[in-house]
Amino acid sequence: MPSNRSDARHEGFKAGGYFGGQCPYPPGSQEAAAWERGWLEGSVRRTAAQRRQQRPFQTLLKTLRNLVPSAH
Repeated sequence: MPSNRSDARHEGFKAGGYFGGQCPYPPGSQEAAAWERGWLEGSVRRTAAQRRQQRPFQTLLKTLRNLVPSAH
């Protein structure tokens, strides 16, 4: 059952979602390890979401424009 209680991994996940924050827990502690795992998960999720938002066709057109010499 989901809980509203905030844990170290969830806090890290939220911080990783915007590539920010510093671990508030003592280095080497279990909470710090959980926070860092959560941060990594959040940052991976954000990166994947950014890639999904790119349109492959527009990326291809941009690449082709760079390859074709300009008439100007």
